Amino acid sequence: MTAMFARIVLNIPSDTCFTYAVPEQFASRVTVGVRVLVPFGKRRITGYVVEVTGMGDREDIKDIIDVPDGDPLFSKRDLAFYRWTADYYMYPLGKTLKSILPGGINMESSRWLRMSGDRNAHEQIILSPGQREIVETVSLHPGGITIKKLQRKVKRIGVYEDIRKLTARGIITAEDRLGTPDVRKKTQNIISLTGKGDDRRPLTEKQRMIIRLLQDHGDLSLSSLNETIAHATAAVRRLEKREIVTVQPQEVFRNPGEVSFLGAHGKPEKLTDEQAAVLGKIKYGLSSRRYAPYLLHGVTGSGKTEVYFCAIEEVLQSGGSVLLLVPEIALTPQLLSRIQERFDRNETAILHSGITKGEKFDEWRRIMNGAARIVIGVRSAVFAPIRGLRLVIVDEEHDPSYKQDDRMPYNGRNLAIVKAKLNDAVVILGSATPAIQTTFNARERDFTCLNLTRRVDDRPLPHVDVVDMKNERDEKGMASILSRP
Repeated sequence: MTAMFARIVLNIPSDTCFTYAVPEQFASRVTVGVRVLVPFGKRRITGYVVEVTGMGDREDIKDIIDVPDGDPLFSKRDLAFYRWTADYYMYPLGKTLKSILPGGINMESSRWLRMSGDRNAHEQIILSPGQREIVETVSLHPGGITIKKLQRKVKRIGVYEDIRKLTARGIITAEDRLGTPDVRKKTQNIISLTGKGDDRRPLTEKQRMIIRLLQDHGDLSLSSLNETIAHATAAVRRLEKREIVTVQPQEVFRNPGEVSFLGAHGKPEKLTDEQAAVLGKIKYGLSSRRYAPYLLHGVTGSGKTEVYFCAIEEVLQSGGSVLLLVPEIALTPQLLSRIQERFDRNETAILHSGITKGEKFDEWRRIMNGAARIVIGVRSAVFAPIRGLRLVIVDEEHDPSYKQDDRMPYNGRNLAIVKAKLNDAVVILGSATPAIQTTFNARERDFTCLNLTRRVDDRPLPHVDVVDMKNERDEKGMASILSRP
């Protein structure tokens, strides 16, 4: 077999891409976008495959230890976007991927400490106060303790030097242990009738009930059977031994949860003239199958959301996918209620801070395999591995919550534009008060400005009074926070 190697980036503060050999048993599974477990120094850590090649760059190349993923978490097109992000914001690609991908899925080894023998055997050995404290702490954990946890308990500097001396004297032992990821695929046992089996012996009433349910409803999960029939598990196992039913594990996707229905909105019978004109220009951009940026400048209540929804419907009808970004504060139950009322929930994925790590992992994989064609989320959803992306919408594009300043810094609105350009997609930036950069792009560069100047049904705008706060004083003559009006 021809030798196979993988270029892998790691979650370390370096842009170095490391080469590992791919063992034969992993050859069919190693591709761009999969996670792999690799040796790195004395540790074993998770890395991300960014290239597969037939050539190694040195002789002493180490082997990949394991491949946790059955399917990649991102494609080559996604990787090009992630590389652009890492280069532009000067953040190592490995750390960028760690920030982008769902949390809690990686395996890492950590350094554990345990006593080498009986604690009493070391009582007569002369130790410094710091070394004695370490020995006493480690001895309280017969199964061992991680160095990080030891540091939190000891709370002083110089811990590593004392650990080195204690291990050199054989008082404590240090070893690497591989931890388990916080998030894994969720499975449930599915019960199916075989249509055969041992029917010579009589069945119990509970067993007959289970068979009737399977005949009426088809395959059922063991958990649903237990909800219908108390303590059904034992009866199922007996039926399985008699080969009347089979029990097979099957992966299930965790659901972020249905949103409470907040009243019907429905689809308006007719768009306003301005909405229809704006939508026509967007449809023209979609039909070109090229990158086309738009600023949708509409006063509050002018029906920008309905324009979004009509554009989404246009994309779905042509087999494409959509990304809808909203500020965290705008991802309200009302918006989600409208989305789930208008579009198929099975084709919709939701990514925001309110869902669990397991739900985000499942939503990410649904997006990656093309099951979800509408992705709604906050700024981090811009990194979702959307297949067939045709339309990107950034609602309230001026909102400062699109910027992230901690960990990997980035601007979600700007990255949405880049993502659309790399995918030859249409991007719509919507706002009643556009950011100054977006306004400049619409006036001086290639953005097309679309205007909605009137509210739906010509409802009047609120009356506004401008108050000069320099003239506002309270009864003591002091500057007031609130004006009299």
